[in-house]
Amino acid sequence: MFDNNSDPNFSEMMEQSPAQQPGPQRKPIDITTDLSAQTSNLERRLRMLEERYGLMQKREQMIEENMISTNKKVSIEIKVI
Repeated sequence: MFDNNSDPNFSEMMEQSPAQQPGPQRKPIDITTDLSAQTSNLERRLRMLEERYGLMQKREQMIEENMISTNKKVSIEIKVI
């Protein structure tokens, strides 16, 4: 049979609160650091989305300008015929 009283460290460990006991402990979460990291992440993602949206608008404008130019050329050719 195992005798808990034979180990003097065992009784000391049992008297300690769970936060004081040795072993793997959970680090307290720093809310401000976590919030700051999330804000930075959202800011980075928003900038990336804004940049993509701007590029899409430029592409759309270029496509529309090319369509207008092509339409004018076709109209002129039809008038000539």
